[in-house]
Amino acid sequence: CFATPQQVDLGRLCATYGVPHCRLSGRADLATWLQTVPSTGVRVGEVVTDRKVDAARRKARLAAAGAAAGQG
Repeated sequence: CFATPQQVDLGRLCATYGVPHCRLSGRADLATWLQTVPSTGVRVGEVVTDRKVDAARRKARLAAAGAAAGQG
């Protein structure tokens, strides 16, 4: 897993080495892609995210969980 911007095109890099690559558009694609695991070899699934949006979403969920815990 890489959580920093990458300067390399992972699809092209994988193609160079004959590694299957799939760019996934979100959770549903990832869940479907993970249902079939190859018995041998390597494959790369690429999910591009927006770190600022993800961080804000995490912060909001943690705040909501903390508020809910304080109410119980």
